[in-house]
Amino acid sequence: TPPANGGMTQILANGLTATMHIDNQWGTTESWAGASVTVTVKNTTPSTTFNPLRIGADMGAGLNIWSMDAVSKTANETVVQLPNYQKSLKPGQSYSFGFTVSPIRIPVLGLK
Repeated sequence: TPPANGGMTQILANGLTATMHIDNQWGTTESWAGASVTVTVKNTTPSTTFNPLRIGADMGAGLNIWSMDAVSKTANETVVQLPNYQKSLKPGQSYSFGFTVSPIRIPVLGLK
C-alpha cells in the first residue's frame, strides 16, 4: 500500500532528496489498481551539480513517465535521466517529474 498523500522523502545522495507524492490512486490490491505519482528531486548542496542526473528504480510493468527521458528498461529496473532542456541539477534547484504505475508500488529510487 502506498504512503499517505502527504508524500515520502528518500535520500538519493548526500544533499539530494526525492519526495514522492501520490496525486491520484485507483483501487488498492485489485489487478487494475494503480497510482499517479509526482517526484520532486531537490539539490540542497551548496556547490555540487548533478550532471547527468540519472535515477533508477523497480517501477513495475504498467509504467508511464513524464518530464524525464528513459535511458533503459529491464524487467527489474527503469533508469531515467533529466531531459535535454534540464541537463543538470545545480545547487538549490528542484525538478519534478511524474509516473503512473500499475499495480501499485512505490519504488525505492537510487542514483545511477
